[in-house]
This record gives sequence, structure tokens and C-alpha cells, in this order.
Amino acid sequence: MALVRNLTSMQRKGGERTKAKFSGKHVRIWSAEWRAWWRPKAQGYTGNIEEAGVFPFDDAWARSHHCGPEKRISYHEAPTPPSRGEGV
Repeated sequence: MALVRNLTSMQRKGGERTKAKFSGKHVRIWSAEWRAWWRPKAQGYTGNIEEAGVFPFDDAWARSHHCGPEKRISYHEAPTPPSRGEGV
């Protein structure tokens, strides 16, 4: 079963353990505020999971950890993409 975790829970005390579970994994970023996935390279949103970006978790965290709770960001484990680009 794929990991799914909310940004706000990862920002709380003890969130380091949850972040460690994502270490070395790839994720898709969901914005519940927009009811959409982040696109590759964080360039907009899409409702289609096939068009969603797949980010190394460390990159996803760097791009989104500043978001406030109103965004309701969550990280969804994803298969490693065939190419090695950022936010593919």
C-alpha cells in the first residue's frame, strides 16, 4: 500500500519520523484547496493524475513545506519515473 501523508502532520513534533519514511521515494503532491495534483516542475495544477508531476520527496518537501494549512497539501507515494528529471 502506498504511503500518503499530510504536510501539516509532518510539520508537527515527531514529523521527522514520517519524513524519513519518504526518504528516497518519489511522490505526487495533492492540493486539497484546488482539488488537484501539482504539475511537473510545480507549474500549475491538474485534475488528471496521469498529468501530475512525480517528484523526489526531498524536492517535493523543498517546494511545498512553506504552504499553510489552508492548502491541505498531501504527499502520495508514486512509482519512480523512468527519466531522472526534477518534477517529471
